Amino acid sequence: MTYRSTRLFQNTGIDLGTTNTAVRVNGKGLQEPSVVAVYQETGKIIGAGRETKQDGTNL
Repeated sequence: MTYRSTRLFQNTGIDLGTTNTAVRVNGKGLQEPSVVAVYQETGKIIGAGRETKQDGTNL
C-alpha cells in the first residue's frame, strides 16, 4: 500500500480528547463535546456534539 500525502492531510489536525474533540483545517476549526447518543435497539447514532450534550436525556 502506497501512502500519498495530500494537501488536505498536511493542513488538518484532529484532537480526539476525552471531553472535547477539536478539528482544524487550514487554520480554521471547531471544538465540540465528545458526546454521541446511540439508540440502543438499533445501534443507530441519533446525535453528537454540543446539541446532544445540552439535550442530555431528553433525546
